[in-house]
Amino acid sequence: MFVALALLAAALPALAWNNSSQYLTGLGQALQDAGLTTLGSQTGRLNNSAIGRVLLARLILGNYTLFAPDNEAFANATNSSSLSSDDDLFALTILYHIVSGNFSSNNGTNATLEAATYPNVTIGRTLLDDPSVVQLEGDKSQVLVWSNIDGQVEMYNQPTSVSVQNSTVIENLLVNRINGVLIIPPNVSDVLVAQNLTYLAGFLDSTTIISSNGSNETITGLLDGDSVHGFTFFAPDNAAIELEGSSLTSVADNKTALLTILSNHIVNGTTIYSPSITASENLTSAGGEPLTFTTNSSGTFVNSGGSSARIIQTDILCKNGVLHMLDRVLINTETNPEAATSAYESATFTAASSTTETGPVGTPTDSPDGNDGVLTGNSAQGVFAGVTNNMNTMFAALVGVMGWALLGIAFV
Repeated sequence: MFVALALLAAALPALAWNNSSQYLTGLGQALQDAGLTTLGSQTGRLNNSAIGRVLLARLILGNYTLFAPDNEAFANATNSSSLSSDDDLFALTILYHIVSGNFSSNNGTNATLEAATYPNVTIGRTLLDDPSVVQLEGDKSQVLVWSNIDGQVEMYNQPTSVSVQNSTVIENLLVNRINGVLIIPPNVSDVLVAQNLTYLAGFLDSTTIISSNGSNETITGLLDGDSVHGFTFFAPDNAAIELEGSSLTSVADNKTALLTILSNHIVNGTTIYSPSITASENLTSAGGEPLTFTTNSSGTFVNSGGSSARIIQTDILCKNGVLHMLDRVLINTETNPEAATSAYESATFTAASSTTETGPVGTPTDSPDGNDGVLTGNSAQGVFAGVTNNMNTMFAALVGVMGWALLGIAFV
């Protein structure tokens, strides 16, 4: 990866680098003048890594929105020592603090950050797309999520409260001062722990698969690995699983039924954020079953096979997908492998042909062509696909729906 970036950096014209150097000097000074002395004094380090130099070359070419940690934020960062000494980590972290496009709600130096009012959110596509920390479909970069809660813009998916203190325009950047260093979304297992989804984690950890190299691996291990690129998990919380205890107990010894239920909570091959979830949306689960949505005064509900659950928390990010938390388990033991395959193929094609959003993700204006990030069809399957063993036909079809056949693995 670093070799590829170095080659790209070397290929850029010398004039661009000269412009980048001038831009960097001016930006660093402007940030310091704005009281962001730590960030401003550290921007020169971007020239020390290939990742940083490519970032600089991009910054001079368009409008961006920067979430700028204040001095105290850097001092209190959990990885402050590593940030201070590791130039690559510093560059990756800064990439996650920059969103493509100008998210200003008005013009001029007194601009304010565009932010939907809670419970709605605004989602921006960042510049962070390094495969060591991001594995979304179509090589898309990671996103940031924020919302206006009682007049204060709060950042989502952070271990402590991080909010926007003020906003201003510097050069071609809308600079939003924040009181924390934003954490890059981790893998699925870490997200389950952070969100206290212990029962769901137990289901995923207790199901063992045989990988293509013959070793045993849990579903959690698979989701944490390098094979899964893009998924949406409608994840029941602990209370939901307790509530459906009798239904789940009745199929506890039926691995096929449990896997089917699990597959019908997942849309595979695409990462669907909450602004794209509407009452008119019709999705296809990894089990090939329809997922529909309804909204009323109580909230937004997802429906599958006659079972319904309310979405109680949205847009929980991980390195290769997103989770939306549910208050019930969707008890649907039906599957449709053909529908799952068709939907996944459509999602894969769409992801490969999409462009980078320069506005809020999931809205009609989130890209130059007005389509990227807005779901216009079904999506499913992905990592879940066929098996290479002697299991019976029905179970093999189920695993095919769930996407492990392409990886050459089987359940044990």
